[in-house]
Amino acid sequence: MSLPDPTPDAVKKYREQAGMTQTEAAARFGYAKRTWKAKEDVGKDGRGITRGEFELLLLLAGGHPAFTLTPKE
Repeated sequence: MSLPDPTPDAVKKYREQAGMTQTEAAARFGYAKRTWKAKEDVGKDGRGITRGEFELLLLLAGGHPAFTLTPKE
């Protein structure tokens, strides 16, 4: 299984695909909004997202290549 690279553009794409604002994503992953924004920043001050965080983001966005989330009943 090969995951896409967690580039800043990919982080933004999958956050939006998951239907989350930057504020909502920051809260879900336990960051301040400013810190989450930096994860989507392509510039030299950008702070990357961890592989595990990116995998969860892919699951939330329905973009994981091998798994899907299903709601509990």
